Amino acid sequence: MDDDTDFLTIALLGGAHVHLPDHLLQMKARGFRVGFVHDRDLERRDRLCAELDAEPLTTLDELVGLQAAGAVVCSETAHHAIDIGAALSAGLPVFSEKPLTGSARDAEALAQQSAKAGAILHTAYFFRTLPALRKAKDWISEGRLGTVRSARMLFNHDGGYADWLDLDCWMTDPELACYDGFVDEAVHAIDALQWILGPVRKGNAVHRQRAGVALE
Repeated sequence: MDDDTDFLTIALLGGAHVHLPDHLLQMKARGFRVGFVHDRDLERRDRLCAELDAEPLTTLDELVGLQAAGAVVCSETAHHAIDIGAALSAGLPVFSEKPLTGSARDAEALAQQSAKAGAILHTAYFFRTLPALRKAKDWISEGRLGTVRSARMLFNHDGGYADWLDLDCWMTDPELACYDGFVDEAVHAIDALQWILGPVRKGNAVHRQRAGVALE
C-alpha cells in the first residue's frame, strides 16, 4: 500500500460464498465499502458491482497499485490459492473464507508469502470470537482446568434441511470445493480445538449426511 490508499475501500475477490452477505453487513457496520469486484462468473461480478456501486476488475493483475485497504476472498475454494496469492503480491492484507486453499501445500505457501510480504492473511474461523470458547481458552491457558488429555466438539446446523444452504451449489462440487461439505464445516471445530489446546496429536470424527448429496 502507498500513501494514496483508501482505507475504507475493499476489493472483493469472488462472490460465491454463502456468507458473503454477512461479511458485507459487517463491513458496512464498520464504515467499509466494496469498491472493486473480481469474479470469474462475469454475470455475478456485474450484479455485485451494480448492487455495491463498485468497479469491476477484469483480471487479478489490476490489484497491483489498487487504492484499497485490503481484499476479501469469497470465491470458490478451488480459486483461493490464486486469488489470495495475487492479493498478497499486490501488498494487500487478506481476509479469506475457509478452507484457506485446496491443499495443505498451497496453504503453507500462502502463509509464507504473507509473512514475507508483511501482509495479514486471516481466515474466517468465527469460533474464535465466541465468548464461551474464549473463556475456555483463557481457563485452560491459566491452568484452571488442569492438563487436558482429550477434547470433543460437536458442530452442526440445519442449513441443508432448512434450505438456507443450497445443496446443489458449488460447495458440493468436488472440482470447485476441493474437499467436501464435511471438511468445510469440520474445519471450524478443528481450528477451535487447535486454537484452544494446541496441535492435535490424534483425532477421529463421525458424520452423518443427507441422502442423495454427492459429498459428505
